[in-house]
Amino acid sequence: MEKLFAEAGFKVLEPRPVGGSYSALIQTALVSQHCREIQSLLARAVRRALNVVRLPVLNWLALNLDRLLWNDKLCLNCLLVVVKD
Repeated sequence: MEKLFAEAGFKVLEPRPVGGSYSALIQTALVSQHCREIQSLLARAVRRALNVVRLPVLNWLALNLDRLLWNDKLCLNCLLVVVKD
């Protein structure tokens, strides 16, 4: 990333992780579960009903785990603070 910004005439001052490892892991698990194709109408209805409860609970859990046990070794996004040279 620094090379791309340097070629464009910027200097990277500080990379900041956005979200921690717990939110990254939980988001990855949610995406992998949600992307599975289900043929049965009943199973799709049950999954939708469970998602109404499961998604907010897991998001809340991820945010709180990141606050309590911060670890930036694995993050999905980084915010780069840059200045124009």
